Amino acid sequence: MTQTATLTTSPRSLRLILAAPFAGFAKSLAKLVAANPRLQQAERLSATTDAQLATIGKTRASEIYRIFGPQMYI
Repeated sequence: MTQTATLTTSPRSLRLILAAPFAGFAKSLAKLVAANPRLQQAERLSATTDAQLATIGKTRASEIYRIFGPQMYI
């Protein structure tokens, strides 16, 4: 009695297998960027209105310069 086994894989699953390391790298990179303190400060500034900034005597441009320093030009 002879038995044969046939292995078949769908092309889609092979693509997913090959793409998995790149997807993992992209997720790790996104987490690294999100953990940046400058990004967190910029998000807080974005949530602040111009009126709120004016009450504490600051402008949006001055706060961007404070957060990013000379690396950001407005």
